[in-house]
Amino acid sequence: GKLTATPLLVSQMTCAIANDGIMPILRVVKGLTSDGKNVDNQKNPQLAYTMEENTAKKLQGFMSAAVNNNEESNAKPYNTMTAGKTSTAQTGRFDENGTELCNAWITGFFPVYKPKYAVTVLVEDGGYGNTAAAPIFREIIEKIVRYQKSN
Repeated sequence: GKLTATPLLVSQMTCAIANDGIMPILRVVKGLTSDGKNVDNQKNPQLAYTMEENTAKKLQGFMSAAVNNNEESNAKPYNTMTAGKTSTAQTGRFDENGTELCNAWITGFFPVYKPKYAVTVLVEDGGYGNTAAAPIFREIIEKIVRYQKSN
């Protein structure tokens, strides 16, 4: 379609919302590793001011309500509170029956209070965000929380 934002860019924007308007600058290499476990030569993260803190706080509230106050949300994990927003992006392409193919999206962050993670899911030609992308988002978050608790 005509949407040129990538999942990585959407995640970066979500980080800015979760971080009160301060966005991490993307980088390809965090550092180097010789043993496959330890990272050396790490660069300090660079941050950019992207929006007023009160704007970010409002967006945080909207995204939290979209998941936690929505009985129909398929994004709500059982083991933490998250904030997110689904989307259905039209592509301008159609299948053999004339039905438009849409990309399913969701982006969000967790935990809602003191966020540490941003997750963005894109399901190409997946249909609706709440139907196709939100269950994957929920599963990723549930697994991260379980992993953290086991270590």
